[in-house]
Amino acid sequence: QIDLSLSISKEEGRDAPIMLDRALIEARGADISHYKFPYRITNVRGTVEIERDGLNVIGISGDHGDGWVIANGWTGGPGGPVPADIDIYGYNIALDDDLCSGMGPHHRKMWDSFSPEGVTDLHVSMRRGAPVDGTPAPWSITTVADVQSADAIFDQFPYPIYNFDGLVTIEDNEINICGIQGFGESGEIAVNGIAETTPDGLEQLDLSIVADDVMLDDTLFSCFEPKTRAQLKQLHPEGTAEIEVDLSKDGHAGPLDYVVNVDLNQTPIRHDNLLVPIQESTGHLRIDRDRIEIDHLTGRLGDGDIELDGFINREPVDPCLNIRAKCQNMSLTRDVIDSFPIHLRKPLTDLGVSGTLNANAVWKREASDPARNFDSTIHVDLRGIALRHPSFPIPIEISSGTAIIDGQRLTLTNMVASGHGVDLKIDGSISVSENKETGHPDIATDLRFDIAIDEFDKSIRDAAPWRIRKMLGNIEPHGGIRLRDARLVLDQNSRKPEPDWSLTGTLETENLSLQSGLAFENLKGRLPFAASSRQGVFDFDGQLTAQHVTLAKLNLENVEGMITYDAEQNGWLLSQLSAKLANASIGGELQTWMESGESHYSGAFTFDHVPLAAIASAFSTNEQTAEGKSIAGVVVGQISISGSPADPTRRRAGGTFQVKEAELYKLPALLAILNVINLTLPRESAFQEIDTEFYLSDDELQFRNLHLKGNALAMIGEGEMVWSTKALDLKLTAISPKQDSKIPVVTELLEGASREMIEVRVTGTMNDPVATGRPFRTVSNALETLLNPKDKNRKRKK
Repeated sequence: QIDLSLSISKEEGRDAPIMLDRALIEARGADISHYKFPYRITNVRGTVEIERDGLNVIGISGDHGDGWVIANGWTGGPGGPVPADIDIYGYNIALDDDLCSGMGPHHRKMWDSFSPEGVTDLHVSMRRGAPVDGTPAPWSITTVADVQSADAIFDQFPYPIYNFDGLVTIEDNEINICGIQGFGESGEIAVNGIAETTPDGLEQLDLSIVADDVMLDDTLFSCFEPKTRAQLKQLHPEGTAEIEVDLSKDGHAGPLDYVVNVDLNQTPIRHDNLLVPIQESTGHLRIDRDRIEIDHLTGRLGDGDIELDGFINREPVDPCLNIRAKCQNMSLTRDVIDSFPIHLRKPLTDLGVSGTLNANAVWKREASDPARNFDSTIHVDLRGIALRHPSFPIPIEISSGTAIIDGQRLTLTNMVASGHGVDLKIDGSISVSENKETGHPDIATDLRFDIAIDEFDKSIRDAAPWRIRKMLGNIEPHGGIRLRDARLVLDQNSRKPEPDWSLTGTLETENLSLQSGLAFENLKGRLPFAASSRQGVFDFDGQLTAQHVTLAKLNLENVEGMITYDAEQNGWLLSQLSAKLANASIGGELQTWMESGESHYSGAFTFDHVPLAAIASAFSTNEQTAEGKSIAGVVVGQISISGSPADPTRRRAGGTFQVKEAELYKLPALLAILNVINLTLPRESAFQEIDTEFYLSDDELQFRNLHLKGNALAMIGEGEMVWSTKALDLKLTAISPKQDSKIPVVTELLEGASREMIEVRVTGTMNDPVATGRPFRTVSNALETLLNPKDKNRKRKK
C-alpha cells in the first residue's frame, strides 16, 4: 500500500501531451526491489519523489529477513541510462545466495570461494554519471560489508573460520578484506588482503591469513602440492603452530603463489631418517611453491640442544638442499647413532662411540647429481667422547680435538685422548668410498700421531691388531714406550684380502723389557723405523740407539744395531749389534722367529776385553762379587745361542772365551783349588788366565779344553755345571806352565813330592765349591790322562 499524490499538466493544443510534473509516493508496507540490489524489501516505509528530471529516494526503509534496509538517493529522469547516486544501508543482513546474486559474475565467483554464512551490515553505494556523446556511463557500485559473527571456509585454506568479524569492501573489480577476525578449530584467525577480479577470473590477489594454534596434521598438509606435502609429512610434526598464509597472483594466466610461514612453539618433530625426535622445537618455517626454508629452528635432540637453518628446493635447481645444524651436549645413545647417515652409522658403531656430542653440520645435495647423494660437512668437537672398538678393547676418552666429516672423508685435527695409561694425539684423515665392483667400501687412511704407553702390559698387547699382537707375543714387551712423529698410511681395497699399509715413526723406550731368547731389560733408547705390509707381506727396518739395556744380566750402554723383519723366516733380526760393557766392546746379532706356533731364537756375540768383574757381578750370587768387589782381568771370546723360550730343554749354546790378566784366585772355585794344591807360591800369581770351550744343552753346561794358566802353575781339564743350580763337577790336572798346555812335563814330576802331579776335582756350587785332590796313580796313567782327556771322557760317557 502507498499514498500517491500526482501533479500533471498539459500545454495548449489538442496534440500536446499530458506531462507528469511531480509524483510523491509514500510507502505504507510495500514490497520493492532494484535490479542492482539483490534483496526484495518488504514492509517498506519512506518516500519516493518523482519529477521530470529524475527520481529522489527519501528514507526508504524496510525489512529483509531478520534485518532491515534504508535507502536514500536519486536517479535521472526517464529515457535510457541516466546518472544515479543511491546509498543503501542494510543491517543484520544474511550472507546468503540473494546477496551473492546481486554481484557481478566475477565477484560472485570470488565470494563463493569463501562460502560465507552469517549476517552483516551493508553499505551499498551506487553511482553512475551522465552519458558521454550518447555512450552510457558505467555503474560504479561499492559494497562495504561489516561482517558480524559469520562463518566461512576459504577454498585455499583448509580450516573453517568461525564467528568472524571484519570489513569486506567490494568496489568495481576489487574486493578488499580488512581486519577479518575469527576463530579456527583451536585458535584465532585473521584475514586481510585485496583481490581483483574480471569476467575472465581472478586477475590480482594479495591475501594474508594468520591463524593461531593450528593443528599440524593432514588437514593442513592437504593444501600443499604433493611434493611439499610429502616433505612435510617426513617431519611428522605434532601439536599446534602459528601459521601465516600469504596468497598472491599476478595476471589472469599466472599461477596462484603462496607463502606459508609457520612459527613452531614447543613442537615435537621426528624425521623419517631420525629415530630420535626433536622435542620442544621452536623456530620458523617458510614454505612456498619452490622451497621449504628453515629459519633458526631450535629444540632438544635426546638430552642435547640442536639448531637448524637452511632450505629444501623442490624444483631441480642447484643446490636442491642446504641444511645447517648445530648440536650441543647431546648424549651419543644408540638411537642417536642409528639416526646418522649409513656411511657414518657403521664406523661410529664399530668404534663404540659414546659420550657427549658438540657439532656443526652442513648437508647439501645437488639436483644435477643423478644419484641424489648428500654432500655433508660435519664439524665435531671431540671433547668428552669415548671410543671402544671391539678389536681395541681399551676405552679411550678424548679430551680435545676436532673431527671434520666431509662427505666420505673424516679429518682429525689436534685430537688428544687417553685411557688405561695410554696417551694419544692424532691428526689426519680417513676416506671411505664405495667400490662398485664389490659393493663394499674402500678405505684410505693417512694419520699422523704420537702415542705414549705408561706400561706395555697384556691388555695393551691384546688391543693391538692381530698381526702386531702376534709379533708382540713373541717378545712379550713390558714397560713404557712412546711412538713419536708416527705416520700410518693404509689402503684397504675391498678387492684385496688384506689391506696394504705403511707405518713410520720413532719409538722411544723407558725401562722396557723384552723376551727374545735372551732377556732385554731396562731398555732406554730410541728406534726410528719404517714398517709396511704389501699384499700380506710384512716388512720392518729400524735403527736402534739405546743409552742403556740389561741383556742377560749384563748392563750394556751405547747400544746400536739394525732391527729388521724377515718375512720368509717370519722372524725378527737384530744385526750389526754393538755395545759397551764397562767401556769394552760387545758385538753380534740376534734372531727370533715363529715355527709351528712356537717362538725360536738364535744369536752370536763377541766379547773384546770385557772386564771380568762386570761379567762376574752379573752372574754371581756371592755377595762380595755381586757388590762389585774388583776382580781384575778381561774376557775375550764368542758365543752362539739358540732355543725356544717356551721349552728350556731346547736351549743350546756354545763358544770359547779367554780370561786374561786376571786375579782368578778371588773366584771361589779357583780359591778352593789353590787350597787343595797347597802351593807355597803367592796366590795372587797362581792363575792369571783361563781358556776354554763351552757347550750348553738344556740345563747342562760343559767345559772342554779348560786351561788355567799362571806364572808358576797351570792346570788342564774338563767338567760340567748345572746351569739352574750352578752345581759343579770339574776335573783338573796340574801341569807345567812352560810347556804346551796339552803335554805334561815328566821331568818336573820326578823332582820331588812337592811338585808331584795332582788331580783336583771340584764339586759343590759356583759360590760354595768343594775341591778334593789326589796324586796320579802312575806316571803312565797321568800321561794318558793328560794326553788324551777327550778320548777317556768319551769312553766314560759310553
